Formats: sequence, C-alpha cells, structure tokens
Amino acid sequence: MTTTTQLRITRTPLPPAIVPDDETMWGRHDTYAEVSSGSLTAEVLRFAYWNDRAGCPDPELTYEVRIDGMPDNQGGPCELYATEAAHLLDLAAVCAAAAMLLDEARQQHGSEVQHA
Repeated sequence: MTTTTQLRITRTPLPPAIVPDDETMWGRHDTYAEVSSGSLTAEVLRFAYWNDRAGCPDPELTYEVRIDGMPDNQGGPCELYATEAAHLLDLAAVCAAAAMLLDEARQQHGSEVQHA
C-alpha cells in the first residue's frame, strides 16, 4: 500500500473561558488545534456557553472535533463531527482497514472487465 500522509499540526493556546460582565447569555468557540493532511483538515474546538438568567453563571465547556475536506456524492465537501475520542479512534481504525482493502482490491482485481 502506498501512503503519502504527512500531517501538519498547529496548536493554539486557549484563552480563559471568562464570562463577560455585560452579557447575560453568551457563547463562543476557540480553536485549540488544527491537523491537516492533503485536502483534509480537522479542528479541535472548545465551546463555552453560559446563561446567567438560567442560573448558570459559569460557562459550560464542551469540546468537539470537526473534520472537513472529504468529497461527498454531490460534489461538495463532507464534514464529520465528533465529541468523543473513542469515535475518532474507531474512525481511524476503519479508515486504515478500508485503505488497505481498497489498495488490495485494486492490486488483485485491477481493471478486470468482462463483456457480455
């Protein structure tokens, strides 16, 4: 199997998740890191949401990964969202096996065509 994977990783220091004094409902997201290879880019994002009116003065922090750059069937980009590391590890395992099987199929069956 041929691989041309070269990962580029960029980390960005996250600012503190500070609740502004003049906002009662607010949300923001910050990019913690980006990783890319070829046309694929993944962003690790932190989201901070809070609502003083609902009695939640401290921000609720959540983290998400967004992967973009795979073509979909309609010609546009396909996006993937994940909030659990296990989902990404499962995706990586499936992708590695699928890459091996795709290469295997091409090598073993090439351009075999039977005409009726």
